[in-house]
Amino acid sequence: MRSVGHARFGPSRSEPTRVVTFVHLLWTECGTGYLEQDGREHRLRAGEAFCYRPGMRHRLFTREDAWEYRWLTLDGPCATGLVLGLGIPDAPFDAGPGWADSFRAQGKALHRVGPREQVETTAGVYAFLVSLAGRVTSPAQRTDEKAGAVARAKALMAERLNDPSIGVRQIAAAVGLERTLFSRVFRQVTGTTPKGYLDDLRLQAVLTRLRSSSETVEATARWAGFGSANYLAKFLRRKIGLSPSAFRSSL
Repeated sequence: MRSVGHARFGPSRSEPTRVVTFVHLLWTECGTGYLEQDGREHRLRAGEAFCYRPGMRHRLFTREDAWEYRWLTLDGPCATGLVLGLGIPDAPFDAGPGWADSFRAQGKALHRVGPREQVETTAGVYAFLVSLAGRVTSPAQRTDEKAGAVARAKALMAERLNDPSIGVRQIAAAVGLERTLFSRVFRQVTGTTPKGYLDDLRLQAVLTRLRSSSETVEATARWAGFGSANYLAKFLRRKIGLSPSAFRSSL
C-alpha cells in the first residue's frame, strides 16, 4: 500500500491531466465527480468506484455538484496483478455505500511499523480489495469453464512475465483455446485484452524495478524480457510518456 486519503472537490474544479505510475482506486462517498481515463470520460456517483492502473492518463474534475471521495494507491510488483486478478475493472462499478470506515482503517494501518504489523497491514489491504471486488458482477465471470481458462492464462503470464518468447498465441495454446476465441473470452472475463493484461503486469514490474534498483536501463530491459534498452524506452514512452531515465528523475 502506497497511500490512502480523503478529498473534497467544490463545483467546477479540475485537476491537470497526468499519467499514473501506480494503482489508484477511488470511491465516491457523496456528490458526483468526473474522471478521464485515456481520453474517455466517466461519471462517478455516490457509491461508485473506479480503479486506474499504471500507464493510464488520469484527470479528475467536477461540474455543477461538489464531490467527496476516498482513495487508495498501491505500488510494487504485485499491485497490477492483484487488481486484475480480482477482476476490478478499469470502468466505474457500483461498490455501494459504507466504505468510508474501511478506507479510514487502511489509512491507520499504513502508519504501523514492524514486521508483524506490516504483514497484518498487507493482509488487511488484500481483504479490503477482495470485499470490494465482490461488488463487481459479470455473467462471464460466473462461467466456470471460461474463468478457469483465464485463471490459467493469468498464472502463466505471471510465471513467465520476463520471458520475451511469451505472447498471446503461446498463452492461448497453453490453455487449449484458439487464439481469437481465447482473446474474446479473456476480454469478457477481465475487461481487457490478453496483450493489455500482460503489458500492465510488465509495466508495473518495470516501474517497481526502476524505483528500487540502481542497475542500468539495459539490465532492467534484459530482466524484464524486452531485449534492449531502446525497446523498453519505447514501451515506457508509449505507456507513461517518459523514458526510463526521465521516470527515475521524476521520483
